[in-house]
Amino acid sequence: ILTQATPLVGLDSTINLCGIQNSINLTSYLSGTFDSNGNWEEITTSNSLPINGIWDATSVNYGVYKFKYVVNGFCASSDEAIITINIIEKPVITSMSTPYSVCKGEDLQINPNMNNSNYSYQWTGPNNFSSTNTMLQFNAIQSVSIGQYTLIVSNNGCNSDPFNFVIEVTSLPEFYINETCENNIKTLTAIPLNGTFDAAINFNWTGPNGFTSSLNPIQIQSGNTGDYSLTIEKNTCQVLKGINVLSTVCQIPKGISPNDDGLNDYFDLSGFDVNAIKIYNRYGLEIYSNENGY
Repeated sequence: ILTQATPLVGLDSTINLCGIQNSINLTSYLSGTFDSNGNWEEITTSNSLPINGIWDATSVNYGVYKFKYVVNGFCASSDEAIITINIIEKPVITSMSTPYSVCKGEDLQINPNMNNSNYSYQWTGPNNFSSTNTMLQFNAIQSVSIGQYTLIVSNNGCNSDPFNFVIEVTSLPEFYINETCENNIKTLTAIPLNGTFDAAINFNWTGPNGFTSSLNPIQIQSGNTGDYSLTIEKNTCQVLKGINVLSTVCQIPKGISPNDDGLNDYFDLSGFDVNAIKIYNRYGLEIYSNENGY
């Protein structure tokens, strides 16, 4: 009496594969105890039949494919195992750029535009930053957010390649405009509250009569009183301050001789906040007075 062993095919298996595949050895996914003399056939329709257990998946679409491994024994006995191959689309991040440059205090939104409800997101960055939101949103961003970040997008366990990007935050210095006058030369100087100005800072002064300058400090021509503005720029970021120059002289004239000779023809005390004035001639006699300015 001959006794034939029961055909063995192992256990059913489900395998998740990430991204585009090439040739897949189906036999390598059989588990348990199985005979090696079985045959493969596809249950689904990939239009690429396995040959000797090798399935060419180069041109198949993402999706679920099922294959049956059959071992036939004597007396019409047989057994089969089902191998399920799930080829999952690998997310590809293409619509992001780097670096993201923003001015301190502005809002920044970073959107990878993946548009797939099955995707999940993992953002990491400086100072143990972590987020699982679809987009990154920074409100009134500060310098602490400067650095390199990484985004990984997952599609049911199939992860994208890490996408690294940099956030740059430009901080503009706090400053004030100092007004000085020496030898009747009015000077305006932008002075930082802390330290010195960065070499990358650009100065843009504007003022009356079409005045412009990219220097710091600036000197104001006689008589060009009015509103002056300074815009400090760095990496497209700007901060603006202004000052009203009431006078371009800082010395009280010792006398006045309005004879059109170009010397002491005017007696201008603008900007000195004069409340009262008296003028005497060379002999000490009062020739003019006013208790309400001049």
